[in-house]
Amino acid sequence: MIDEGNTAEAKGVLQIALSTLVLLEEYQPLPILNARNLIQSASSESDKDKAMQMLANARTRLKLAQELGYAEDDQEYEQLNTEIKNLEQQLKADEDTKNAFEKLKTRIAAFFKRISNFKRISKKEVKS
Repeated sequence: MIDEGNTAEAKGVLQIALSTLVLLEEYQPLPILNARNLIQSASSESDKDKAMQMLANARTRLKLAQELGYAEDDQEYEQLNTEIKNLEQQLKADEDTKNAFEKLKTRIAAFFKRISNFKRISKKEVKS
């Protein structure tokens, strides 16, 4: 349209297109996302030593998240760390860890969802 000299018409089409958008801002704490992914990977790891290293890395990521200020006073950090330490002890003792991993995965997923911020900036609808 612009190439044909119809700038007014092109402007109108662009306005309609822009008025159909919903803009969202999304804040996701990457250290907690990384911790969640490490826990997920550790739960399916057959090598006990690798699983323990992944869990140690997950604890480090959680500490980083807290130090960066992502819900830094939240008691969930302490509970997650305790669960990870208990899971590491279970792995060392060659105990069944399936239920412990499931509980930890559920807990960290809920924590991640709770502290991730989704903020709607604007919503525009098509005008007929």
